[in-house]
Amino acid sequence: MNFEDERYIRLYTRDTATWSLLGWEGQAVVSLLMRKVDRAGVFDLAGLAPADAVVAVIGVPREIVEVGLERLLQRGTLEHRGDALVMPRFMEAQECAQTDAARKRASRERARAEALLKQLDEQSRSRNVSNESRSVTKSHARSQTVTDGHSVPCLALPNQTEIPPPSAGPPRGARSARGPTGHRIPPDWKPGETLRAWAVAEWPSVDLDSVTAEFVDFWLGVSGKAALKVDWDGTFRNRIRELKKRPPVSSVRQTLFRRDVLQPAAKPGEYNWMDHMHEHEPIRE
Repeated sequence: MNFEDERYIRLYTRDTATWSLLGWEGQAVVSLLMRKVDRAGVFDLAGLAPADAVVAVIGVPREIVEVGLERLLQRGTLEHRGDALVMPRFMEAQECAQTDAARKRASRERARAEALLKQLDEQSRSRNVSNESRSVTKSHARSQTVTDGHSVPCLALPNQTEIPPPSAGPPRGARSARGPTGHRIPPDWKPGETLRAWAVAEWPSVDLDSVTAEFVDFWLGVSGKAALKVDWDGTFRNRIRELKKRPPVSSVRQTLFRRDVLQPAAKPGEYNWMDHMHEHEPIRE
Protein backbone atom coordinates (compact mmCIF):
# COMPACT_ATOMS: atom_id res chain seq x y z
CA MET A 1 0.00 0.00 0.00
CA ASN A 2 1.23 3.47 -0.88
CA PHE A 3 0.31 5.42 2.26
CA GLU A 4 0.91 8.77 0.56
CA ASP A 5 -2.07 8.15 -1.77
CA GLU A 6 -4.45 6.81 0.89
CA ARG A 7 -7.04 8.64 2.96
CA TYR A 8 -6.65 8.25 6.69
CA ILE A 9 -8.36 9.34 9.90
CA ARG A 10 -7.16 10.37 13.33
CA LEU A 11 -8.19 8.04 16.15
CA TYR A 12 -7.22 9.58 19.49
CA THR A 13 -5.88 7.37 22.28
CA ARG A 14 -6.90 9.31 25.40
CA ASP A 15 -9.51 7.37 27.42
CA THR A 16 -11.97 10.10 28.37
CA ALA A 17 -15.03 9.58 30.54
CA THR A 18 -17.27 9.67 27.44
CA TRP A 19 -15.16 7.02 25.72
CA SER A 20 -15.31 4.73 28.77
CA LEU A 21 -19.09 5.12 29.12
CA LEU A 22 -19.59 3.97 25.51
CA GLY A 23 -18.57 0.45 26.49
CA TRP A 24 -16.75 -1.85 24.12
CA GLU A 25 -19.81 -2.03 21.85
CA GLY A 26 -19.98 1.73 21.33
CA GLN A 27 -16.20 1.97 20.99
CA ALA A 28 -16.15 -0.73 18.32
CA VAL A 29 -19.01 0.80 16.33
CA VAL A 30 -17.67 4.38 16.33
CA SER A 31 -14.10 3.27 15.49
CA LEU A 32 -15.28 1.32 12.44
CA LEU A 33 -17.86 3.94 11.44
CA MET A 34 -15.19 6.68 11.38
CA ARG A 35 -13.58 4.86 8.45
CA LYS A 36 -16.84 5.08 6.47
CA VAL A 37 -18.06 8.66 7.03
CA ASP A 38 -17.16 11.39 4.55
CA ARG A 39 -14.77 14.24 5.30
CA ALA A 40 -17.56 16.19 7.01
CA GLY A 41 -18.33 13.29 9.37
CA VAL A 42 -21.62 12.38 7.64
CA PHE A 43 -22.78 8.78 7.10
CA ASP A 44 -25.57 8.45 4.52
CA LEU A 45 -28.28 5.98 5.58
CA ALA A 46 -29.58 5.60 2.00
CA GLY A 47 -33.16 5.34 3.25
CA LEU A 48 -32.40 2.49 5.69
CA ALA A 49 -32.84 2.36 9.43
CA PRO A 50 -29.66 3.43 11.24
CA ALA A 51 -28.91 -0.04 12.62
CA ASP A 52 -29.53 -1.71 9.24
CA ALA A 53 -27.23 0.71 7.39
CA VAL A 54 -24.42 0.43 9.94
CA VAL A 55 -24.59 -3.39 10.04
CA ALA A 56 -24.40 -3.54 6.24
CA VAL A 57 -21.36 -1.24 6.04
CA ILE A 58 -19.13 -2.19 8.99
CA GLY A 59 -20.03 -5.90 9.12
CA VAL A 60 -20.61 -6.14 12.88
CA PRO A 61 -23.43 -8.33 14.29
CA ARG A 62 -26.74 -6.52 14.80
CA GLU A 63 -26.95 -7.09 18.55
CA ILE A 64 -23.62 -5.29 19.03
CA VAL A 65 -24.50 -2.45 16.63
CA GLU A 66 -27.83 -1.78 18.31
CA VAL A 67 -26.25 -1.48 21.76
CA GLY A 68 -23.37 0.63 20.45
CA LEU A 69 -25.59 3.00 18.43
CA GLU A 70 -27.88 3.60 21.38
CA ARG A 71 -24.97 4.63 23.59
CA LEU A 72 -23.40 6.79 20.88
CA LEU A 73 -26.68 8.67 20.32
CA GLN A 74 -27.26 9.10 24.07
CA ARG A 75 -23.79 10.59 24.58
CA GLY A 76 -24.00 12.90 21.57
CA THR A 77 -21.06 11.25 19.83
CA LEU A 78 -23.48 10.57 16.95
CA GLU A 79 -26.56 12.55 15.91
CA HIS A 80 -29.42 11.27 13.75
CA ARG A 81 -30.24 14.08 11.30
CA GLY A 82 -32.78 13.24 8.62
CA ASP A 83 -31.40 10.45 6.44
CA ALA A 84 -27.89 10.54 7.89
CA LEU A 85 -25.81 9.91 10.99
CA VAL A 86 -23.48 12.81 11.82
CA MET A 87 -20.37 13.00 13.99
CA PRO A 88 -20.57 16.65 15.21
CA ARG A 89 -16.88 17.10 16.08
CA PHE A 90 -15.38 14.96 13.33
CA MET A 91 -13.95 17.81 11.22
CA GLU A 92 -12.54 19.58 14.28
CA ALA A 93 -10.79 16.39 15.43
CA GLN A 94 -9.38 15.60 11.99
CA GLU A 95 -8.16 19.06 10.94
CA CYS A 96 -6.94 20.75 14.13
CA ALA A 97 -3.26 21.73 14.19
CA GLN A 98 -0.96 20.32 16.84
CA THR A 99 0.68 22.64 19.33
CA ASP A 100 4.45 23.09 19.33
CA ALA A 101 4.70 20.96 22.48
CA ALA A 102 2.71 18.13 20.89
CA ARG A 103 4.85 18.20 17.73
CA LYS A 104 8.06 18.04 19.76
CA ARG A 105 6.67 15.19 21.85
CA ALA A 106 5.69 13.27 18.71
CA SER A 107 9.15 13.87 17.23
CA ARG A 108 10.80 12.42 20.33
CA GLU A 109 8.49 9.40 20.26
CA ARG A 110 9.30 8.74 16.60
CA ALA A 111 13.01 8.95 17.33
CA ARG A 112 12.70 6.44 20.19
CA ALA A 113 10.62 4.09 18.04
CA GLU A 114 13.14 4.21 15.18
CA ALA A 115 16.01 3.52 17.60
CA LEU A 116 14.14 0.56 19.10
CA LEU A 117 13.37 -0.94 15.69
CA LYS A 118 17.00 -0.58 14.64
CA GLN A 119 18.15 -2.28 17.84
CA LEU A 120 15.69 -5.17 17.38
CA ASP A 121 16.85 -5.67 13.79
CA GLU A 122 20.49 -5.84 14.91
CA GLN A 123 19.64 -8.37 17.64
CA SER A 124 17.68 -10.50 15.16
CA ARG A 125 20.58 -10.55 12.67
CA SER A 126 23.01 -11.40 15.46
CA ARG A 127 20.91 -14.40 16.56
CA ASN A 128 20.54 -15.63 12.99
CA VAL A 129 24.30 -15.55 12.44
CA SER A 130 24.88 -17.35 15.74
CA ASN A 131 22.37 -20.11 14.88
CA GLU A 132 23.88 -20.64 11.44
CA SER A 133 27.41 -20.96 12.85
CA ARG A 134 26.27 -23.67 15.31
CA SER A 135 24.33 -25.75 12.79
CA VAL A 136 25.94 -28.88 11.29
CA THR A 137 25.79 -29.32 7.54
CA LYS A 138 24.66 -32.59 5.95
CA SER A 139 28.20 -33.33 4.70
CA HIS A 140 29.52 -33.54 8.27
CA ALA A 141 29.22 -36.94 9.87
CA ARG A 142 27.86 -37.21 13.40
CA SER A 143 30.59 -37.88 16.01
CA GLN A 144 30.81 -41.39 17.48
CA THR A 145 29.55 -42.01 20.97
CA VAL A 146 32.29 -42.64 23.55
CA THR A 147 31.65 -45.55 25.93
CA ASP A 148 32.10 -45.21 29.67
CA GLY A 149 35.14 -47.50 29.64
CA HIS A 150 36.99 -45.38 27.09
CA SER A 151 36.16 -41.98 28.43
CA VAL A 152 39.00 -39.96 29.94
CA PRO A 153 38.24 -37.30 32.52
CA CYS A 154 39.34 -33.87 31.44
CA LEU A 155 41.77 -32.15 33.79
CA ALA A 156 41.27 -28.68 32.29
CA LEU A 157 39.31 -26.08 34.21
CA PRO A 158 35.96 -25.21 32.70
CA ASN A 159 35.74 -21.97 30.79
CA GLN A 160 34.36 -19.34 33.16
CA THR A 161 33.70 -16.79 30.43
CA GLU A 162 30.03 -16.51 29.55
CA ILE A 163 28.74 -15.12 26.33
CA PRO A 164 26.99 -11.89 27.26
CA PRO A 165 23.34 -11.56 26.24
CA PRO A 166 22.44 -9.12 23.49
CA SER A 167 22.81 -5.59 24.71
CA ALA A 168 19.59 -3.90 25.81
CA GLY A 169 20.92 -0.53 24.75
CA PRO A 170 23.75 1.14 22.86
CA PRO A 171 27.26 0.43 24.20
CA ARG A 172 28.72 2.88 26.69
CA GLY A 173 30.21 5.89 24.98
CA ALA A 174 28.27 5.32 21.75
CA ARG A 175 26.17 8.14 20.34
CA SER A 176 22.46 7.94 20.99
CA ALA A 177 20.11 7.50 18.05
CA ARG A 178 19.40 10.75 16.27
CA GLY A 179 15.96 12.08 15.59
CA PRO A 180 14.49 12.72 12.14
CA THR A 181 16.90 14.41 9.74
CA GLY A 182 16.06 17.74 8.18
CA HIS A 183 15.72 18.50 4.49
CA ARG A 184 15.79 21.56 2.24
CA ILE A 185 12.56 23.25 1.27
CA PRO A 186 11.22 22.04 -2.10
CA PRO A 187 11.17 24.78 -4.79
CA ASP A 188 7.42 24.20 -5.29
CA TRP A 189 6.55 24.18 -1.58
CA LYS A 190 3.13 25.63 -0.71
CA PRO A 191 1.09 25.57 2.51
CA GLY A 192 -1.70 23.00 2.54
CA GLU A 193 -5.35 23.83 3.00
CA THR A 194 -5.20 23.34 6.79
CA LEU A 195 -2.12 25.54 7.10
CA ARG A 196 -3.64 28.25 4.86
CA ALA A 197 -6.79 28.29 6.98
CA TRP A 198 -4.68 28.63 10.13
CA ALA A 199 -2.65 31.50 8.65
CA VAL A 200 -5.78 33.46 7.67
CA ALA A 201 -7.29 32.89 11.12
CA GLU A 202 -4.04 33.93 12.82
CA TRP A 203 -3.50 37.04 10.63
CA PRO A 204 -6.65 38.00 8.68
CA SER A 205 -4.93 40.73 6.63
CA VAL A 206 -2.07 38.50 5.47
CA ASP A 207 -1.16 38.40 1.77
CA LEU A 208 -0.58 34.66 1.87
CA ASP A 209 0.74 34.29 -1.69
CA SER A 210 3.36 37.04 -1.22
CA VAL A 211 4.45 35.71 2.16
CA THR A 212 4.74 32.18 0.74
CA ALA A 213 6.85 33.34 -2.22
CA GLU A 214 9.14 35.35 0.08
CA PHE A 215 9.40 32.39 2.48
CA VAL A 216 10.40 29.90 -0.25
CA ASP A 217 12.84 32.30 -1.96
CA PHE A 218 14.55 33.07 1.33
CA TRP A 219 15.13 29.43 2.32
CA LEU A 220 16.21 28.42 -1.18
CA GLY A 221 18.97 31.01 -0.88
CA VAL A 222 20.21 29.72 2.50
CA SER A 223 23.07 27.19 2.48
CA GLY A 224 24.47 24.75 5.00
CA LYS A 225 22.76 23.13 7.98
CA ALA A 226 20.65 26.21 8.63
CA ALA A 227 18.60 25.40 5.50
CA LEU A 228 17.66 21.91 6.76
CA LYS A 229 14.34 21.73 8.59
CA VAL A 230 12.36 18.75 9.86
CA ASP A 231 8.98 20.52 9.81
CA TRP A 232 8.55 23.20 7.14
CA ASP A 233 4.92 23.75 8.14
CA GLY A 234 6.06 24.64 11.66
CA THR A 235 8.74 26.97 10.28
CA PHE A 236 6.10 28.72 8.16
CA ARG A 237 3.84 29.15 11.20
CA ASN A 238 6.68 30.79 13.10
CA ARG A 239 7.24 33.15 10.14
CA ILE A 240 3.55 34.16 10.14
CA ARG A 241 3.69 34.88 13.88
CA GLU A 242 6.86 36.94 13.43
CA LEU A 243 5.42 39.05 10.58
CA LYS A 244 2.17 39.57 12.45
CA LYS A 245 4.06 41.26 15.32
CA ARG A 246 5.69 43.82 13.01
CA PRO A 247 3.99 47.25 12.76
CA PRO A 248 2.50 48.30 9.39
CA VAL A 249 4.82 50.13 6.99
CA SER A 250 2.71 53.30 7.06
CA SER A 251 2.94 53.62 10.83
CA VAL A 252 6.72 53.08 10.68
CA ARG A 253 7.12 55.90 8.16
CA GLN A 254 5.00 58.24 10.22
CA THR A 255 7.13 57.50 13.26
CA LEU A 256 10.39 57.99 11.39
CA PHE A 257 9.37 61.45 10.14
CA ARG A 258 8.18 62.77 13.45
CA ARG A 259 10.41 65.65 14.40
CA ASP A 260 10.57 64.75 18.08
CA VAL A 261 11.81 61.26 17.18
CA LEU A 262 14.20 61.99 14.32
CA GLN A 263 15.79 65.19 15.61
CA PRO A 264 15.44 66.83 19.03
CA ALA A 265 15.33 70.58 19.28
CA ALA A 266 18.67 72.16 18.40
CA LYS A 267 20.66 73.93 21.01
CA PRO A 268 21.36 77.67 20.57
CA GLY A 269 23.90 78.20 17.82
CA GLU A 270 23.46 74.68 16.30
CA TYR A 271 22.14 73.92 12.82
CA ASN A 272 18.90 71.94 12.83
CA TRP A 273 18.19 70.43 9.42
CA MET A 274 14.53 69.93 10.31
CA ASP A 275 14.10 73.73 10.34
CA HIS A 276 15.29 73.91 6.71
CA MET A 277 13.31 70.99 5.22
CA HIS A 278 11.23 73.42 3.14
CA GLU A 279 14.40 74.42 1.26
CA HIS A 280 14.91 70.92 -0.13
CA GLU A 281 13.02 68.62 -2.46
CA PRO A 282 10.03 67.00 -0.74
CA ILE A 283 10.48 63.34 0.06
CA ARG A 284 8.42 61.20 -2.28
CA GLU A 285 7.35 57.69 -1.30
